[in-house]
Amino acid sequence: MTAATISLSSELGVKVDFDEKLEKIVQTTIIFDNILETNTKKIPSNILKFFKNYLNMPNDYLVSYLEWEKITDNYKKIYLALMKIKPGETITYGELAQRVGITRGARVVGNAMAKNPYSLIIPCHRVVSKNGIGGFFYGPSNKKRLLKWEEVYEFMACKK
Repeated sequence: MTAATISLSSELGVKVDFDEKLEKIVQTTIIFDNILETNTKKIPSNILKFFKNYLNMPNDYLVSYLEWEKITDNYKKIYLALMKIKPGETITYGELAQRVGITRGARVVGNAMAKNPYSLIIPCHRVVSKNGIGGFFYGPSNKKRLLKWEEVYEFMACKK
């Protein structure tokens, strides 16, 4: 497996794990720290373009690079719907469940978010509880930090 680390901002990065042929993304991991770029020469240009322009790119831009065969049909439906939520926006677990036709499915959506292998590409940090921030693999403070980063960017983009 090949891995690369990409800086998104001065305080945020992502580690991307690829299959041996560099054709599929196996997993992504968010790094909440100042990082230096490494190994980016081996990354396919479309993938590098997505992360370098993360807040300006549609989340479904990399759909063909994900290993969908390892994901259940229900989770795939949830993930594809979530990819339509733009940076700076949020949706509740229940609303996302309703959007994909899962009655009383907030818990199913929560489980899908917990098992999301593609952080940032499938933006599980944009799914919140109806009563607050909700859970996050990296902890609620980092979820808030990531949402704030997106909100600030959206605000700055609107001002230009």
